[in-house]
Amino acid sequence: MDCTRTIGRCRPGFSLVELLTTFAITGIMISLAIPSFYQHLQTNRIRIHINGIVAGLHLARAEAIRRNGTVMVCASRDRDSCTGGTDWSRGWIVFADANRNNRRDRDEPVLHIHSPASPGIQIDFNGAGRNGDRWLHYRPTGSAKNGTFTICDRRGAAHARAVILYRTGRPRVATRSANGKPLQCRA
Repeated sequence: MDCTRTIGRCRPGFSLVELLTTFAITGIMISLAIPSFYQHLQTNRIRIHINGIVAGLHLARAEAIRRNGTVMVCASRDRDSCTGGTDWSRGWIVFADANRNNRRDRDEPVLHIHSPASPGIQIDFNGAGRNGDRWLHYRPTGSAKNGTFTICDRRGAAHARAVILYRTGRPRVATRSANGKPLQCRA
């Protein structure tokens, strides 16, 4: 702090050099912190979607057991019916499939609606059934077919995560596929 004496008074303040030095140090610190913050933000976005999938699967399993009936989980663009396909990024629904026809009829209640993924997040599902089933159905025992959800972002397969569903109907989160191979993301 520089103090210039004028008629016995001191005027405190910062010199231009001190101010510019402070701005330069602050700028360097911010430029070092932003990439790390971005990585942390992206990782948290993937975790949010993983938690949503796991919670939805637990709900479907619990409802199938409670209702002593079949509960379906499927991709849905309109939040009312199953759209099929492997891309679940546009949202998905959980509903009670009373007649076991693998589609939602008007009299079957929707138990949960999951909104579309955040921009830049991909959610793909690959079931282990015939022709790679594109939906899940929980039986009254709580069991389901094996399947894998792969959640990716713009950073690619190195940062992807999987939610692997076992025949018991219980999901687990992993960094590799069920067979131990690296995860694959859409281009």
